[in-house]
Amino acid sequence: MLKKISATIHAYDPYGFMQVSAMQAVTVTLVLFAVNFCFAPFAFGQALQLPIIGIFTTALEKNFNLRIRNVAIYCCMCTLYSFILSSIIEYRWLTVLVVGVVIFGLFILCQRKFPYILGMITLMQVVVYTQLRINLGGNWNIWINYGTSFLLAMAVGISVMYLYPRIYFYRVWLRSFSFALLEFSANLELLAVKSNGASELVFVHFFQMYDYTMSLGYQEHGFAARRVGLRMALLYVHILELAHFSEAENAPAVQALARACQELSLVINQGRTLDYPEFMVNINVSFNSINQNMKCLISEWNRQCLKI
Repeated sequence: MLKKISATIHAYDPYGFMQVSAMQAVTVTLVLFAVNFCFAPFAFGQALQLPIIGIFTTALEKNFNLRIRNVAIYCCMCTLYSFILSSIIEYRWLTVLVVGVVIFGLFILCQRKFPYILGMITLMQVVVYTQLRINLGGNWNIWINYGTSFLLAMAVGISVMYLYPRIYFYRVWLRSFSFALLEFSANLELLAVKSNGASELVFVHFFQMYDYTMSLGYQEHGFAARRVGLRMALLYVHILELAHFSEAENAPAVQALARACQELSLVINQGRTLDYPEFMVNINVSFNSINQNMKCLISEWNRQCLKI
């Protein structure tokens, strides 16, 4: 049963990105509930919904820093909207007017400048109207207390998100790198047996790898991942060239390159370095540029592997 569930999860999320995101959300939720249980700040039970739901609004954001930024923006939007709505909730016509103006304005901003807030608008409306309405009664102390609780929940949630190990997102990139190499290997094997198989080439994992490379930012392993990404892009170009100009006598060299991609993918999954394959040394002279690029790609991985 567990094996079937695991297989289904890996089939749906081959790189593990959604699993890492889910663990980040669970970690933030547990810390917020622990703070509420141990210290019970004023109205914190309501306030902790802000970062928790904010994480779900940014679940598909791959970039670590942009995810934190989006959660902060969502929390600020909900806090301001909660105070505005709570101040005028007794005046029905004014409430209808203000709600319409706010939602229309946010959609205009979304369309023209900030498309990433689209998923936040609907959730903000639902959460604030059903959970975060405040009975202010013109009491400034209530304003301050609720504002403090909202800021505390936002600060705790964003801090936990920031402290969540980025290495997990790097390992997601490694998975995409491994899958892209296997994809390149499959394409090369196709070209080795077909003189013109350009129309049958598939590059799904390679483009996903590009997205995950950009998501790493410039910290930790970000620069190293970009160097690998450039080498993979050159290898991608070489494969496209082979698709249009490959000949029968080049088949052994193409198969050797496919095997090298397979071996590199294998050592990435195992977390170990790779010596340059001996069968690549005597490759066809016309493949020198591809050979050199593959050598650099293996060298880049070996440097990264030693730092993990």
